[in-house]
Amino acid sequence: GYKFVDFETDGTDEIAMSPGVYIWILKDNAELPSIEGFSPQFSLVEINRHKYRVLYVGQAKKESLYDRVVKNHLKGNPRRSTLCWSIAAIMGMPYTITAKSKGKPELRDKKYRTQIGGWLKENCHILYKVVKNTNSIDDEEIKQILTFTPPINLDHNPLKESDPFIQLVSKYRHIPGGFKNPKYLQYTFSKFLPYILIAVGLLTILYFALK
Repeated sequence: GYKFVDFETDGTDEIAMSPGVYIWILKDNAELPSIEGFSPQFSLVEINRHKYRVLYVGQAKKESLYDRVVKNHLKGNPRRSTLCWSIAAIMGMPYTITAKSKGKPELRDKKYRTQIGGWLKENCHILYKVVKNTNSIDDEEIKQILTFTPPINLDHNPLKESDPFIQLVSKYRHIPGGFKNPKYLQYTFSKFLPYILIAVGLLTILYFALK
């Protein structure tokens, strides 16, 4: 079966150094922003008599589950993680897509990658299953996508052509800078507001001191 990992209590060392399939699930108080007024629709998975919303299903075949989750997803680099690419698009991160990048997003500013990885760690748990026969990993991943139809999965998702949120994720992933989400921009501004006020205060004091 699948093993549950809570980043706050278990850390990341609990994640296996083996190939397999993993499922990102949202915490109770977590919220994935809407796009153009359309909210994501979630299927639920029950773990220890508690139901969680399924965000994304992925696989680790050429690398271990630990490397895929910790060194790719939690690093927040959309070039190496379609999960991070989708989060970047939903939140309007300033990534670029050029001919040189071969259709992949480039998010050079490390602070934005840190925000993506931080959002995942702060708002999600994961489930993972070790699959020793790597030839079976694709089938296991597709089975879970068909079961839960996660709003961030595009490939193999039967709702891709009918769910407006999933369609918009697909659309904005290929638009540099993604969807300019006012709610996320407000959240980002509120995080930096105390520092802005301190800077304004210091400049005011300096102005009067030099006057």
